[in-house]
Amino acid sequence: MKQTLNVFKIIVLIFAIPILLYLSLGSLFINAKLEVSQVSEKTEFVHTLWYLLIAAFIIFIVAIYKLKDKITSLNSAKLSKILIAYTYVFTTCWIIIANVHEGSDQGQVFKAAQQMLGGDFSTFNVDGYMGMYPFQLGLALLYQPFFLLFGNTTAFVWQLINAFLICNIQFFLYKIVCMMTEDKFSINLFLLLEFFDIPLLLFVSFVYGTVIGHSLAITALYFLMKACKKEEHTILNILAATFFITFGALVRNNNLIIIIAMCILVTGCFLGSKRWKLLIFIPLVIISFSVSHKAVFKYYEWACQGQYTNIGYYGQPTALAVAMGLSENDELANGWFNGYTWDKYIELGCDPKVAEEFAIEQISDSLNKFTSSPSYAFSFFAEKLNSMWLNPDFQSLWNSGRHGNYIGESPVIYNLYYGELNMLIESIMSVVMFIIYFGSFLYILLGNKKISWQNMIFAMILIGGFLFHLFWEAKAQYTIVYYVILFPYAAMGYSLLISEHERRKGQH
Repeated sequence: MKQTLNVFKIIVLIFAIPILLYLSLGSLFINAKLEVSQVSEKTEFVHTLWYLLIAAFIIFIVAIYKLKDKITSLNSAKLSKILIAYTYVFTTCWIIIANVHEGSDQGQVFKAAQQMLGGDFSTFNVDGYMGMYPFQLGLALLYQPFFLLFGNTTAFVWQLINAFLICNIQFFLYKIVCMMTEDKFSINLFLLLEFFDIPLLLFVSFVYGTVIGHSLAITALYFLMKACKKEEHTILNILAATFFITFGALVRNNNLIIIIAMCILVTGCFLGSKRWKLLIFIPLVIISFSVSHKAVFKYYEWACQGQYTNIGYYGQPTALAVAMGLSENDELANGWFNGYTWDKYIELGCDPKVAEEFAIEQISDSLNKFTSSPSYAFSFFAEKLNSMWLNPDFQSLWNSGRHGNYIGESPVIYNLYYGELNMLIESIMSVVMFIIYFGSFLYILLGNKKISWQNMIFAMILIGGFLFHLFWEAKAQYTIVYYVILFPYAAMGYSLLISEHERRKGQH
């Protein structure tokens, strides 16, 4: 069984090493930017001042090397509390200063939730928002009680909740790092790096479920890793993990990627320990995921008193999103959402079967283009991947800037979006992005097969997200959840680098 586990680890390494190498080299030379001044999500690719980036990186390496003993001696518990206090103050201030209102899909979900509370279920029409995207119903159901309590200030309330949830992400990532390693330097370096996870902090004003879903997923990962690591309270930890990841998947369907990674994790842990209890998670989460989604659909069928039936069984087929993800897009970037699925679905009479057949034909045509011209395929996917993974702020500034109120009345905020402050913060995020990607690459490369199976979990999630978004519709905001989980790897990677340097130095 342990041989099978080693094969699993090798497969993860085979995928993770080239992905992280690409992200490291890509972030060194290219930045994908979304200008706030543009209404559309048009990506502009700019060449980084790579020599300045390398200079900043060298300063970082020298600093952590020289300060290794001081960093190691820091009280991790106190540092984590300082980080969380800083995060809460930063995010709360950003909510007030940025003054962002919900828009785009956020606005559509809010609007549908309000309409349904008022007895208007027209959103379930075949050409309505929830009729097309029934997977958003979990998020709408979560928002509805808040509309009853807070009315039109619900978006603001959820931004305040996001501030707490971002703190929750950082807290449970810290707890996970403590399970991954006993190395104090790695733990404290992770906490210090988290102070510079600016895109995550800026996402506090984004009420589309990204922060909610990721916070629940990270919490679930903590409990599952706890179940894998310790024999006591295994069932309770598995139940907690199932609850949080099911809730997270109801809010954000993309958490299905994390569910798959979690199932692979417990399978590997079982092979290594032969603890049968761990395997309970797999059927439990499958049943929980399926039942919870069906329950939401049935609830809305009951709420609309039979006016609409079979909710969740009609809507845009997933093949349409893949067809768009594999289509050229001269206006934005290859594979980006441009209304194609919405317009085409209506054009095809809102018939899921007809739309699926059409989408499969489009996918087949795209794949034929890729296979007949490898150079075209390379340029297509290079543009698509770069636009998603090499955006230093992961679309956070564009999201808040496009939906911010009174930007022109605040010179500081205006400068942050359009002036020198924007250049400064983008430069900082660019440096940090390279540090995180390259540090993660070092961890996988230097740790290699010595990395424990439990510690492979973030690599598995990264691989799943990378492959999924290779074909799915593209947006930079979709990939921030994978960037956030690389911070632990980066910290441990630089710890391994310094340890390797000291080992070689000791041999001479």
